[in-house]
Amino acid sequence: GWEWEWQEKPVAPPPKPVLPAPAAPKLGDLFPQPLVAALRTLCRYLPYDDDLMAMAYLAGTAGLMKHGCGLICNPLSDFIVPANLYVGVVGPTGAKKTPLEKVLIDAPYDAVKGLMQEAHNAALMEWKQAGEVGFAPKRCFLTVKNVTGEALEEVLCDQERQRLGLLLKRDELAGLFLGMNQHKGGRGNDEQALLEYYDGSGIATIRRTSANRICDRTLLSIYGATQPAVLEQLQQGIDDNGKWARFMFVGMAPRPTKLATIATAQERAEHAAAKQYLGQLALAVRKQPAFLFSLAPDALERFAEFEFSKQQEAIDAKLPSQAAILNKTSGKVGRVACLLHVIQMACEPECGMIEEVSLTTLEAAIKLVEHCDRWALRFQELSNRSNIEKAMCRLHQIAEKSRTAVSISEISRGLNSKEREKLKPDLLS
Repeated sequence: GWEWEWQEKPVAPPPKPVLPAPAAPKLGDLFPQPLVAALRTLCRYLPYDDDLMAMAYLAGTAGLMKHGCGLICNPLSDFIVPANLYVGVVGPTGAKKTPLEKVLIDAPYDAVKGLMQEAHNAALMEWKQAGEVGFAPKRCFLTVKNVTGEALEEVLCDQERQRLGLLLKRDELAGLFLGMNQHKGGRGNDEQALLEYYDGSGIATIRRTSANRICDRTLLSIYGATQPAVLEQLQQGIDDNGKWARFMFVGMAPRPTKLATIATAQERAEHAAAKQYLGQLALAVRKQPAFLFSLAPDALERFAEFEFSKQQEAIDAKLPSQAAILNKTSGKVGRVACLLHVIQMACEPECGMIEEVSLTTLEAAIKLVEHCDRWALRFQELSNRSNIEKAMCRLHQIAEKSRTAVSISEISRGLNSKEREKLKPDLLS
């Protein structure tokens, strides 16, 4: 015989609630109020969200840093990051990416370029008065644009002699990577060198036919722009060496903004004052001595907890490219926290040198970096979808624009020729 036993039907656990993504950080969360006011004045009639303005300004600030400036994230594990950033702006063609660079990077740099010219003239005069012994002093750079790997090595070696950082700017970020090793038939190591510069690694290039290029450390930052489709083609959902994980990407959301129709005298004066303020602030940042900052005790504890949580998230990541991003998050937080701290000191010179980065500054850095990482993680997820999955996602996007039922023929008309080719004919029939 058999014995009947009562068993309750297992109840499936309730689905986890889908929490909305945290709000993007505002300028007021990151910078002192005078700087926030200046940034908003200069970008009043430009289609830029706060995260975009913040990242462009931070990239420009990183280019002003001196060798030796960085943050000790943990003193017992030698976790030290330099004050540099790799930043990528991602938006469609015509989204006014270039004006962003001109307003928030190029214009503030003008005052610093004048200071550098004066220093070069003084060094040149001293060399001449000494009888022109040895080589003439070389001019230092704030930025470079189109540069080969070999030329970049030489410039970085020259920059180290003056203990100055460098900003590599590219209107099209794709050109930076597609042009690597071209002059060497694809057999060079330009890309590997660029990855090593991220952590401030030095250069030791020994050559038989030309001068050696040797320096102990580098301080290179990168700022560039690209389009979503171009970035997807470059990444192809793969990041074996962590190249893309080193970048902080910020997307340009469509935000139509009408240009000024009338330029009043007051607005002109406010605009000029804001430009002057950013120039003065750039000078203040440049004149600050290089210093290796540390975290305040409560910030040190918070950073340790945050870094450990990112290690766990990286282990659970669905894609290796996403794990690479999560493994680089803490280092990016340290860099941003250092730059925010330097900017705060430049805005408030009466406070003097503050050697420790506060918990408030660290939290602001975490908020900004996690915001950029969310975009990058989502982009990697979309990049790894199959062609049919991408096409179906496009179908849903087109259908969602209508408040009523949409026929297949209407959806088909919303696709371009390449998108139609990716879809199976029976899906559009």
